[in-house]
Order: sequence, then structure tokens, then C-alpha cells
Amino acid sequence: MGRRQPWRALAPAALCLLAAACSSSEEARTAAMAEAAERRSAEIAAAVAETRAQAEGGDADAQAMLGTLYSRGESVAQDHAAAARWFERAAEQGHAGAQGALGSLYRKGQGIDRDPALAERWTRRAAEQDLVAAQHNLGAMHESGDGIEQDYGEALRWYRRAAGNDSPLAQYSLGRLHHQGKGVARDDAAAADWFRRAAEQDFAPAQRSLADLHAAGEGVPRDDEAAARWYRRAAEQGDPLAQLQLADLLYEGAGVARDYEAAMGWYRRAAARGSLAAQYNLGVMFDRGEGVDRNYLAAADWYRRAAEQGFAPAQNAIGLMYRDGEGVPQDQEEAVKWLRLAAEQGHPEAQANLARMDSGEEETP
Repeated sequence: MGRRQPWRALAPAALCLLAAACSSSEEARTAAMAEAAERRSAEIAAAVAETRAQAEGGDADAQAMLGTLYSRGESVAQDHAAAARWFERAAEQGHAGAQGALGSLYRKGQGIDRDPALAERWTRRAAEQDLVAAQHNLGAMHESGDGIEQDYGEALRWYRRAAGNDSPLAQYSLGRLHHQGKGVARDDAAAADWFRRAAEQDFAPAQRSLADLHAAGEGVPRDDEAAARWYRRAAEQGDPLAQLQLADLLYEGAGVARDYEAAMGWYRRAAARGSLAAQYNLGVMFDRGEGVDRNYLAAADWYRRAAEQGFAPAQNAIGLMYRDGEGVPQDQEEAVKWLRLAAEQGHPEAQANLARMDSGEEETP
């Protein structure tokens, strides 16, 4: 035992020395980081000053860069008015990127008075120089008719030019117009082709839309497995509609093996992104005990979330829970309130349930 005492006696002193060394090392590391940050800040300030000097000397690239910095609030305080001034100076010299950016500011009214005509003019100038983003934006302006004459023919023309430059957004837009029959005769096969081109570039809305066509058999053979694959690719990128659809397929066992646990996982992800249908479906799963132990409290919570945002099926469901006292205290007035809200939206089950309650009729098992 005696031989162990020196270690115990010396341990506190050793620990103090070690703590001091660690503290000293941490202080040195903090000081080094602060010095590096200060150097970096000085380098950025010098770079901005040099860019400003070049811009004031008439360099269009520098003017466009300075406009970008002000627009994004990078290395300078964000200032859309300053961004517009510098973009305009570069745009007037024919700088395509600045023309496109200035068009966007005019369209949004950021840092400058909103002017759809000037937005169209500057966006067109950039598009004619083959700036792909401007080509798509010009197509979108003509499609929406936002402040200019709506012209699907012009929209299609500019979308095609951008799509020819491999813009997935333009390819998706072409697919959407072909599917909707706007500006062209409805052609689901062409829509599928355009959606596929964009989908293969990992554009999530196109992946979801292609999955929709496979699920419905529109323009392509009906194929639940292909639908599930494309929904999954879009869902993994955070597309809430694709997450909802993938969850539905997993719940139903369509194109994939039925998997309630996986379905619930995707419903949760979609619900977190604001999908009211996903919130309602989570309520259904807890209500029925599908993939989880039956839990009326959790069911009522999910139903209420969607119901409070105006989702009629959830309003009907929470109304029934109040009627029956499941997951919430039994309350006929609350039941009628929620059923009425759903019924007023034309929900047939809510209308029938409300009629039964008004007449005092018992629900048929």
C-alpha cells in the first residue's frame, strides 16, 4: 500500500501541471485562430477595395462582381440598391450576367422599383447572349404573363433554348407544359421525355413528375416499381411531395414491399416539411396501430396539426375523436365544430357524420 501513496500524493500536482499546459495550449490555439481570421478579413477587405477600384474604372467584370457581392451580402453588407447600380453599369456595357441579374432585380423589385417591362428587356438581352438562366427566366416570364403579355409560344421557345443548353429547370418546364397542354397539344410521351432528361440530372421536381407519370401510366407504361425508384430519388433530396408519395407506396405495398415502419419514416419527413396529408396519415397510422402500437393521443396530435391548417380529412378525424372521446376528452361541441369545418369544405364523410350527430342517429358499426 505504501508504494502506491506517492502516485496518489503526486497526482494532484501532475494534474495541475497538465491543466496549465492544456490551458496554455488552448490560449495559443485561440490566439492563432484570431490572428488567422484577422489576416483573412484584411485580405477580403483588400480584394473588395481592388474590385471596387476596377469597377469605378469601368471594368464590367468587376462591376458585375461588386453587384453580386452586394446582392448576396458577401464580404460587404447586403445592399440591393447598390447591387442594382453596379449591375446596371455592367449591363450597359453588355455584360450578360449583369443583364440577367438586373432583370431579376426589376422583376422582384429588389433595390429598385419593380418594372416588368424593364425586367423583360434586360432578361432578353442576357438570353440573347446565351445566358442559360436568363433564357429560362424569360420563358417563365412569358408563361406567367407577370406584367407582360402571356405568350406560351414565346415561353416554349425560350425554354427550348435553355433546355438545349442542358438546363434541368427548363427541361422540367417543357415537360410540365407538354403534360398540361399549354401552348402545345397535350403530349404525355413528350412530357415524360423532358422530365426524364431533367430527372437524370438529379432535378427533384422532374424526378417526382416522372414518377407520377409511371404511377398513372401516362406517356409511359404504368410501372409502380419505376415510380417508387424515382420517388425515392426525389424524396432523398428532400422533396416533400415525393416523400409523401413514396410513403404511400410503402404503406400500400405498391411497387415495393409493404413496410409500415419505412412508410411512417417518410411520412414523418414529409410532415416536418409541412405536408398536411403526411401529418394526417401519421394520425391514421397511430389511430389504427399500423407499424406502431395504437396510440390515440399521438393520433389526435397529428390530426389536430393538419386540422388546424384546414385539411378537411384531418378535421373530420379529430371531430370523430372528440365525439368518441378517443385521445381527447369527449366533447360533442368540439366534435360538431370540427366536423362542420370539414363539411363546409365539401368533405362527404364529415357531412354524413355531422348529419348523423344533428339527427341524434347512432353510428352504424
